[in-house]
Amino acid sequence: MIRRDRRFANWGAARGALRGARRLPPLRAAQAPWYSGDFGPRFNAMIEPPSVDAPPPPLFTLLWRAWGLRCAQCGQGKLFRGWFTMNDACGHCGASFQREPGFYLGSIYFNYGLTAILVTAIYCTLNFGFDVSPEILLPATAAFTVLFPLWYFRRARSVWLAFDQYFDPRPRPKLQREAKPASEDQQP
Repeated sequence: MIRRDRRFANWGAARGALRGARRLPPLRAAQAPWYSGDFGPRFNAMIEPPSVDAPPPPLFTLLWRAWGLRCAQCGQGKLFRGWFTMNDACGHCGASFQREPGFYLGSIYFNYGLTAILVTAIYCTLNFGFDVSPEILLPATAAFTVLFPLWYFRRARSVWLAFDQYFDPRPRPKLQREAKPASEDQQP
């Protein structure tokens, strides 16, 4: 027996060629949401940003956005316009990245902490595990100690912003692409 599915009504010619198949009536807009431009709530939730009153995203989502150097609130706007130059606000949702003076001093803890853990682990592993001489290790780890924080600077700031958004969520601003209310001169 052939399973009749209205979502595949355009396959009527192939079904009609089968012996004993019945022809299905044409689809109405209520049966085919893709005709009306509405793709259903699950798909619309994927393409539309959450509302202003939506709960904050989970920590993993915020950290994923931080690793991609994206806005912690919407996940779309870029945090940096250069290696060390940060945008003032999100280009997509308008969220301000400049919370207060000295806000990003906490990102130094992420940067310093990860650098110290990595240098200690690399030095101990190579010195005690592989018998690499300290004359080679000290300049190498010193260079790593200088260069790694410069590379990790942007990620440390974005992780700090993500943790702040998780533990002290800011209200979501209205999106710039939302329809603006009609002005007084356009009303009758």
